[in-house]
This record gives sequence, C-alpha cells and structure tokens, in this order.
Amino acid sequence: MLNERLSHDSDSEEEDTITVIRTPPVPQEQTPQTPQGIPGQGKAQDSEITANDYPTPEATPDRTTAQDPIQDTAAEENTSQSTQEASRASEISADFTETNILPEGARRQRRNARREAYFAALDDVEELSGYHSAFTAALADSKRPHRDSLPPEPKNWKEMLRHPFATQFTQAAQVEFDELCKRQTFQPVAKDTIPREHKILPLIWVFKYKFDTNGYLTKFKARICVRGDLQDTSQDTYAATLAYRTFRALMAITAAFNLEIAQLDAINAFLNSDIDEEVYVGYLEGYKQAEKALQLRRALYRLRQSPLLWYQDLTKALKALGLVPVPDANCLLTNSSITIFFYVDDIILLYHDKDTKILNDFLEQLQQRYRMRRMENADWFLGIRIVRDRPTRRLWLCQDSYIDKLAAKFNINCAGRLPDTPLASGTILVPHEGQANQQEIYAYQQRIGSINFLAIATRPDVAQSCSILSQFLRNPSPIHLAAADRVIGYLIRTKYLAIEYSGQQLAEQLAGQQLAVQPRLQCYSDAAFADNPDRRSSDGYLFLLYGGPIDWKASRQKTVTTSSTEAELLALSQAAKQAMQWQRIFKGISFKLTTRPFGVTTFRPFGS
Repeated sequence: MLNERLSHDSDSEEEDTITVIRTPPVPQEQTPQTPQGIPGQGKAQDSEITANDYPTPEATPDRTTAQDPIQDTAAEENTSQSTQEASRASEISADFTETNILPEGARRQRRNARREAYFAALDDVEELSGYHSAFTAALADSKRPHRDSLPPEPKNWKEMLRHPFATQFTQAAQVEFDELCKRQTFQPVAKDTIPREHKILPLIWVFKYKFDTNGYLTKFKARICVRGDLQDTSQDTYAATLAYRTFRALMAITAAFNLEIAQLDAINAFLNSDIDEEVYVGYLEGYKQAEKALQLRRALYRLRQSPLLWYQDLTKALKALGLVPVPDANCLLTNSSITIFFYVDDIILLYHDKDTKILNDFLEQLQQRYRMRRMENADWFLGIRIVRDRPTRRLWLCQDSYIDKLAAKFNINCAGRLPDTPLASGTILVPHEGQANQQEIYAYQQRIGSINFLAIATRPDVAQSCSILSQFLRNPSPIHLAAADRVIGYLIRTKYLAIEYSGQQLAEQLAGQQLAVQPRLQCYSDAAFADNPDRRSSDGYLFLLYGGPIDWKASRQKTVTTSSTEAELLALSQAAKQAMQWQRIFKGISFKLTTRPFGVTTFRPFGS
C-alpha cells in the first residue's frame, strides 16, 4: 500500500500542481535509505517541512495513530496529506541494525526544527509585532548579568586576577593604559633623578561595572587613579560644581517652554588638562619596571588639583566659543541661543528647536578641542532619572534607581510593611548617653550621607528628617540607627515619587484660554519656635517654579529666638536672601518676567 501511494504521488502531475506545502516532495529514487532511517536528500528540506507542516516540535507520531484535526473531504487537502506522507516515507523502516541501538543510559538527540525556526524568526525584530519585539528584547536582556547576580568588584590588581571576570577586566585595563599612553599622560624617568623633596605617589587600579537603566551589565571599566590623599600641595584645589537647585530650575524652564536637551559625556575629561606642577608617580601593578617612575604631564583622577584644572580648561574653552558665565551660579554659561551647564564631565545643553543649526555648529567646534560622546537621549543626569511628556509640557525628576541601591547596600528588609512617614509622629531624639564604637559610627554616617544626597537632590520630604538625624553623627545610639533605617524604608516605599514641573498652564495662558493663573515663581517660609531640646527653633523655605520645587532648606536656626515672631522673621529673612540670588540667576540667563495689560504672566528664557 505504501509503495502504491508513493508511486501515485510521483506520477500524478496534476496533484503535484495543487499541493500547498512549501517544499516539493522528493521522488523516492532520490532519497536512498541511510542506516539511521533519515532521508539522504539533506536537512534543509526536512527542517522546512517539519517547521511548517507539523503542529509541535516533538517527533513525528506513528502513521497509524496520527489523526487529522479537521476532517475534510476536499481534494486539495487529501492531495496535501498524501504528498506530506510521501516526503517522509523514507523515515519509516522496519529494519533493526546495531546502529539503531543506543548505548545504555544514552538518549537520541533530535533536532526540533520547528523550534529552531521559531527562534531564528525572533531574531528578525523588524518583522515582528510590537508585543513580540518587546518579548525578544526581554530575552536578550536576560542573557546579560544583572547587578544583583554579579560578584563584588575587585578592589585591586591582585584581586582582579582571581576574579571570575578577570579576562574582561584585564582587557579594560589594557584599553585604559593604552589611552593614557596615547594622550602622553606621563613619561618614564629614573628614580635617582627625582629631587628628594618630591614624593613618589602610588597609582592604583579602580575596577567598576557599568549598567544600563534596568541594572543589566553593559561593560567593564578600569580606571587609573593617583593616591591624592598622600599628596602635599600648597595650592588652592577647590573646584566649583553645579548646584542641584540650578539644575532643577533649568529643568522647570525646559518643561515650560518645551526646550530641546542635548547631553554630552567628556571622555577622560581630566586628561585634557596640563598639570601645573611636578608630580611623580610609581608604575602600575601589571606594568612595573625596575628603578623607574613616571612624571605626570596631564592631570589624573584623584589628583587634588585635577578637578580645578579641568574646570578652568573647560570654562576657558566655552568662553572662547562665545558663552558667558552666569553670576551666582557655578558651571552655568549662556548666550542668546544656548545655555550649557556641567558637572565635571557630564554636560547638558538647552536650546530652542529653531536653533538646532547653531547648536550643531557649536558642538562641532567643541569636539575639535575635546573628545565628546553625545548621548542619544537625556534620560539621566547625576543619578537622576529625567522623564518628559512633550505634548503636555511636563517633566519629572526621580531617583528610584539610587534608592534601590540603598536597599541592597544597607540590607533593608522590603518584605514587611514599610513606614508611611520618614519619622514617627512625636519622635524626640536625644543625644546618646553611652559611646558608640567606630563600626556603629561609620554605619550611621553612611546612612545619613545617602539620605542627605536624596534630600538635596529630589526628595524635599525627607529634608527635615535628615536635618534632625544629622545632629547625632559623632555618637549615634541604636535608636538613632533605627530611625535612619526607618527613613530609608520610607524612601523605598515611595521610591517612585518624583518632582513634577508642568508648563501646560503656561501654554494655555499664552493661547488666551486662561487668564487668572497662579504666579510662576512662588516662595514660602516657616518656623517652629523652640522645638529643639536646646530651645533653638527650626525653620525652612521652599521655592516653586512651574508647579515643582526648585529650592528648599530645612534646618535649625543658629541663634535662640525669644518669640515665635522673631523665629518667623528670621526664617523669612533667609528666604528673602535666597530670592535675591534667584533674581540674579534669572537675569543672567535672560529669564525675564513681563506683565501683560490683562495680568497674564509670561517668561522669556535665554533672551528669546
């Protein structure tokens, strides 16, 4: 019966014409039987048939038990079924040979061609729907190590050689060393030629993982640093840095006026600055030479004067390109079209879309002097997540990723119920009567430092709690440590709280749809009279711009006041001083406030 069916399929030209399978059947005489019972025509045709004509990746069932799920008497389906059977007929064999017998305990490795074809199709993301594309991206991410599954970073060269990722870190170290040699960062000198008054500073390796926004590993980083803590220098090494309040104000203006953001990363920023004194360092581990040392020609990381040298060099270059520093605001420069601010090697530029050509010309000139990498999207700055909704002119600042790191660093239990407030209502903390050991002091200071970073960046709701807990840094008690953990637990529970700036009301106002609106800049101050054990009052102020906070402070007053009125006036005077500083900053960036006849308020940023 089987031979008759095969003969019928190979001789019937009409039925072959209406066959709907993708690969034509192979004639019987062209598929000689192999000892394993696999057709000799090749694996490609067999894989294609299996992938397209069989519903599961398992082995083909026996012909006597296989049932067609749809019973149809149409001639086209009958022809297709007979053709499929013909193409796989040579796989059916009643012969038993020793080659068909597997050793005890062994299993036959079958190629699931349908499954292979499915995963091959997943590689072509452009042909998939959005849902399947997202699923494929998740599969790709799952192949990369996550922050939580990685071993600790090596602390030195010897530890790196025993690390599970020693190969990757060694390659990163070689790239870093080659880059420094290419930039002529140092030159070898004999140790006996170095003046005795100059100390030879050691160089160290710093190894780091680099992650994406979801915590997956992207690359391995190696950095050569100087032991600057051993350096003796009489020069001024202070380098100004960008204030977070300036960054928040510029983000509020960006949201309100729908400005464009361009972000740059200066590659090996400190290497662009020539060193201004003689500094000698030893050779690196892994590259040592006997009786040799290195004289630095360019600034290196952790050298005390390196941040100042880079700040001076970059500011000088920006001035040469036509930008003017803004008074009372460090690391902020502007002209009639572009406003730029930076924090060490992270640089952000704000501009109108109509000034795109001017920006591109400016970047071309800047990149002729420095090696800069332009980021695709300005989603992160100084560990702060930036989220924008351009149609509604809204922008959010959030530090959820940093809070996740705190939870892992301090081993905070997130399984139970987390607190609803930073500190419990009515909590009064008093100084510790005993003496904390060094380990307890260090643990407490690390917690307060982490909380303080959040309090000055994006979380004004923990500013007062941080101010209270900071009073016990030198001698914390277990009660103080528990209170610090409570604040961190509150931050974990509310990690997605974000500062929001909205310019939608301004857009409606400019369109004439809304006349009576709240002022764009609002200032509040308050004081609590004699609420501390030493009878000093607590005070604070808050500045809002386009609906979101840009500046705040919560602290104890420096003097003891004799009445609540005096405490309120002292708090108000501090807020007034800060308001005058904001007035100078707004004037420096040409952020002008004009009043229309009908009382509508409009801001014009950057001289527009």
